Amino acid sequence: KKKMKELDLFEGDNVLLKGRFGMQTVGVVMPEKKFKEGEVALSPELRRNAGCRRVGDAVKVYACADIKAGKRVLVLPFQDSAAAFDGDLAADVLEPYFRDAHRPVAEGDIIWPTDERTGRKIECMVMEVEPDAYCLVTPETVLDVEGEPLA
Repeated sequence: KKKMKELDLFEGDNVLLKGRFGMQTVGVVMPEKKFKEGEVALSPELRRNAGCRRVGDAVKVYACADIKAGKRVLVLPFQDSAAAFDGDLAADVLEPYFRDAHRPVAEGDIIWPTDERTGRKIECMVMEVEPDAYCLVTPETVLDVEGEPLA
């Protein structure tokens, strides 16, 4: 709570997370009472995208009030993850993942949306984000999936 106050953060605010190897991502503040001052919990997805390989790795947290709504986000699946997938990646997987969430993403993020028809997770990478290197995916954001699956 003290650190949140120091950073002028409130529940639901967006933050920029910087971890090892110069990696960074964006996330949403969700306070937890069970953590000590100066500790944060990251989902496995956020941990990976911030360059944190294990629980206990250091991550720097910055207020990210300037995050803009995305105009376009290019997301491509990984070949091995999408091999058995035969649907429409945007309509069947990405739209439900982002629907009404105003979810922040950054270029280079790995995401694991679920195919609601099969319950299977499909590993994807955020390749491009417009207008900046990170944004909020809103209902107006164009989800672009044009391109070959990643190796």
